[in-house]
Amino acid sequence: LLFMLPLLYHTQPHIQTHLFIVLFVSLVLTTTQTHLPIFIPGTELPLSFPFIHFSSHLIIHVSIDPIFDYCLVSGSNLALWMFETNESLKQLSKKLRVDSTPVSDSEFSLRAFPKNRIVSIHDSNDDSDVVLSQVQQDVLSSRSTDEHVMIAHLTPYLVHISNLGELIFVNTEEHQWLHTVSGHAEHFLKPDGLSCLPHLYTAQDEPENSLSAIRKEISREFDITYLFGEGIWSLRDCYVVWEFKKHIDSGALGKAYRYAVHLSREDRYTHYVILGDITTFYIIEGREGVIISVNKGFWVKPGSKSALVQVLNYHNENMHLLMALCSELEMTPIGFLGSGGFGRCFVVEDKRKLKFALKTILNVNDSVPALVHGEFHKLRELNENTHVTN
Repeated sequence: LLFMLPLLYHTQPHIQTHLFIVLFVSLVLTTTQTHLPIFIPGTELPLSFPFIHFSSHLIIHVSIDPIFDYCLVSGSNLALWMFETNESLKQLSKKLRVDSTPVSDSEFSLRAFPKNRIVSIHDSNDDSDVVLSQVQQDVLSSRSTDEHVMIAHLTPYLVHISNLGELIFVNTEEHQWLHTVSGHAEHFLKPDGLSCLPHLYTAQDEPENSLSAIRKEISREFDITYLFGEGIWSLRDCYVVWEFKKHIDSGALGKAYRYAVHLSREDRYTHYVILGDITTFYIIEGREGVIISVNKGFWVKPGSKSALVQVLNYHNENMHLLMALCSELEMTPIGFLGSGGFGRCFVVEDKRKLKFALKTILNVNDSVPALVHGEFHKLRELNENTHVTN
């Protein structure tokens, strides 16, 4: 209160009104000891400024005036900070340090999405509309001594369900590719797998471990090939991410929610994470760093297959454009070169196995044609053996 009095005295009348509102809210919250989660994009841990520490989890961001944004931090410590308007929440979050004691996955699951909003997938009348039969599930249950063995035995079914959506299944258990707010590789996350279009991931060798013999036996039995690798961060909107646990509890849900939050926090596309154990799966939908919906299903119940295929068949505008261009040009994508200011560039090949670079551009404005023609002529001048099509 003492801190705010000078502000109230020296500010203009229309700003004073807003400050009174902020002061009232802060006093009510402090009096009632209200605690709410932080919703700075991509941030879900206890935070601290270099010069002040607070363990409560409430940040209210109030836009008050074109000149300033006010960020009120309330709880065990009460403070009012002023930031220039161009200091966006994303930039602000980069100034915050992650506390040494993170919020647990169980606690995060309660904050990110209430359990009472989880919806059960409707059963269908088609008994064949299942991912697993009861016999298959019983066999998997008896063979799955731990989470990693369970994934190895589930892989043939994940390959099949992914193929129904014209995708492949890639095991990513050993690779930290899912970015977090810090931007440091040691903080990246390791989901268990992803479904994507063929070749649109970074392939890696099969890890040499005790599961190699099990995978070899399963490969012969089901006539499948295990794929290993990691996702490409700039293509994350084209992935469905998988995570598995021996038994799903609130901690497992919290971990999967984190994946969905981080995947979706910096773009406008819908992202899906599927969390599963031997009997149950959850389809988690994230958008713009927020969990939008969670649907619960069972591998052996009719309706489970169609629910998963619907997710795997979801193509955002980036995927639609790539697939439409490849279909029209009779090309097949075989790699990813990178993304730039106004497009993504893929390696494609035709029926003659000739390779081309294909650039996809979503937001076409008046300046784009000139830029594209400029690139076209520069590429043609590079090498007379370079294949450039108009």
